[in-house]
Formats: sequence, C-alpha cells, structure tokens
Amino acid sequence: MRLAILLAVPFVMGFGPAAETPDETPQPLPFDMPGYSRPAPLATGDLGDFVKRTTCRDTIEHAREESGQPELEKRPANTPEPMLYKAVDHDVDGCDVLVMADDTDDIRPVPEGGPAVIRPTTGN
Repeated sequence: MRLAILLAVPFVMGFGPAAETPDETPQPLPFDMPGYSRPAPLATGDLGDFVKRTTCRDTIEHAREESGQPELEKRPANTPEPMLYKAVDHDVDGCDVLVMADDTDDIRPVPEGGPAVIRPTTGN
C-alpha cells in the first residue's frame, strides 16, 4: 500500500518543479492618473437630471436664437423688479420652460431646485 502511494504522488503532484507563485503586488494602471482609475462623482448624483438639464439648455438656446432673443447671461441675477411669467407649465421639445409675460417669445429655463426660503416682501 505504501508503495502504491509513493508511486502515485508524482502523478498527483506533477513531475516538474513547482510553479512560481505570481507576484501579488498590484500593477500600475496604463494611465497613472486618478481620473482614469475611477470616475469623478456627479455634482447632483442624478445622471438623468444632469443629462436632461444639459440637453434642455441647448434646446432653449436654439429656440431663443430662432425667435431672435439675446443669449441668456450665465451669472447670478440681480434684477431690480420681479420678473413676471405668463405660463409655468410650458415645454419646448420635452423641456420645461418659463415664458415671460411681456414677450411670449422670451423663454427661460426652469430654475434649479433648492431649499425653500421664506423672504418677507418689501414695499407697498
């Protein structure tokens, strides 16, 4: 019995020398930059909302250009008087827009959501 075990061991373990174990150290990525190893997190965390806002921004710019309206300024608004809107539930190519009361060709993007803020009225 012992002789059978001694003869079977080379067949089970293999005849050649033991294979070297692979190196366990992690290999560097092809591009040694953090942006290539993992994507940056989204600002809002909602990819669908980001894509829709980007697409709608382009749609609104094209619609304003076709109607002869000037390009919207991309800075914080400091308006002396409140802006009146004619229709809040209006869309252009599936994008929600606000229509100004004094000029129906003047469309604006819907403001981004945020926390509700109570502000007292002034005047009157």
